[in-house]
Amino acid sequence: MVTKGIGELFTISKGDVTAVIDSFGAKVLSINVAGREILFYDENDIGHSGIPLCFPAFGPLKQGKLIVDGVPYPMNQHGFIRDSQFEIDREDDSLTCTFCSNEETLKRYPFAFELTVYYEIIDDGLSMRFIMENESDRDLLIAPGVHPYFAVADREKITITSGAEFGNDNSAGYAEKSVEESGVFEVVQSTESGLRELRIVGSPDIHLIDHDLDTTLISTGHDFGIAMTADSAVFDRMTVWRKNETFPYICVEPACAQNAINTNPIGIPVGKSLDTTVTIILNR
Repeated sequence: MVTKGIGELFTISKGDVTAVIDSFGAKVLSINVAGREILFYDENDIGHSGIPLCFPAFGPLKQGKLIVDGVPYPMNQHGFIRDSQFEIDREDDSLTCTFCSNEETLKRYPFAFELTVYYEIIDDGLSMRFIMENESDRDLLIAPGVHPYFAVADREKITITSGAEFGNDNSAGYAEKSVEESGVFEVVQSTESGLRELRIVGSPDIHLIDHDLDTTLISTGHDFGIAMTADSAVFDRMTVWRKNETFPYICVEPACAQNAINTNPIGIPVGKSLDTTVTIILNR
């Protein structure tokens, strides 16, 4: 049960689905479907709970800097949106969270923008729509990620579906490794089309390069499964991480490559926006 956040907590619900969102970071702290909780939450470690939003960049940047037109700007890991207070407009079954660039953000991200996060209760889960509008006079650079902490019931029964054969291992200097040699995945089964069910072992910190799925199925040892959808054209890899095997969560994260905002960003033209949706649904 969610008892506290960092900002103000808002609850939206419809039928037997309820979600709790913190205004600080527009972070989802709970998705509960018919009494079954999908997300991990620890009131003593809210930073490692729920669904942090990694905007405008996912992961650490090289030397902790964003480079724009040769000028360096300091930026912490996973950007600054997760540490920002949003304006909130609430309906019974939806929540609109808005954050606009300001004098402080321009010091580390030299773009004018408006980020709108629209949460809506859907059948058996939650839809999360992200709209990043470019209000600058040049292309806006972004390489985002979404960082769910899924609650685990049985650490020996965590699986995901993936099309990946290779990943960048962050625990080995981001070296590229095959799924088999990574040491953190066991191939449970595979199909002729290349789809695999991977059991997670140990402490993965690996970015699956060729995941190539818009719908990822996740098992966490509960009596239900999870289906997460994300546009693989926006989030070009799936990151799998947990601090160590004793922690009762697994992070399965639609993401961009580390430092991609410097090396291979998504460019949003002047006056245009990036509009993408991630959904998380409980499979009863």
